[in-house]
Amino acid sequence: MELVTPPDDTCIMNGVTRQTILGMKDHIESNFNLKVVEREISIHEVVASSKEGRLFEVFGGATHCPLLPFTRIVYQDTTMVLNHGQVCQGLDKLLRDTMTANPADNEWITPFE
Repeated sequence: MELVTPPDDTCIMNGVTRQTILGMKDHIESNFNLKVVEREISIHEVVASSKEGRLFEVFGGATHCPLLPFTRIVYQDTTMVLNHGQVCQGLDKLLRDTMTANPADNEWITPFE
């Protein structure tokens, strides 16, 4: 399975959450059995993946809130009902655990003095 995010080409916000997920690529790939990929993805690919049974989850995130799963996507005459995010929940937990870890134990945290 792939975890796909579009490249940072000003059409998507290159925020802290996205950067952190990309930065933790190796950890995510080994612990979630996902290939983390930064590439173009079109709505047509999303629709085709859904029709083929290959679209499992879609989620969004922002620095100020947890990762949130999408429950459905509607595009023209197609409605895609999505799973309630085991991957999304797992990644959100990973991010929260990383943010609240002891700075001495975590390379992702810089303590303020």
